[in-house]
Amino acid sequence: MRTLFLSLGLLVAVPAFAEDGPNIVIPDITEVDFEAVDVNATLQRPSMVVVQERAGARFTPLVRLRGHFGPEMRASLSTL
Repeated sequence: MRTLFLSLGLLVAVPAFAEDGPNIVIPDITEVDFEAVDVNATLQRPSMVVVQERAGARFTPLVRLRGHFGPEMRASLSTL
């Protein structure tokens, strides 16, 4: 019972120590005027284009394919 009152007392006392910070107001719209700025620029491009092509990934097959099915085919014909 004592711990219950102690914990309730702490919960009530902790917000009392909170301090209010400065009240900052951010405007909804900000206008920037670029009319007074004069920009002179030139477009620069590289003299040639570098084309890089990645080589395709090569994976080893997980299933080994057999080359000769002749004996199995002949055996299956006798069961028909």
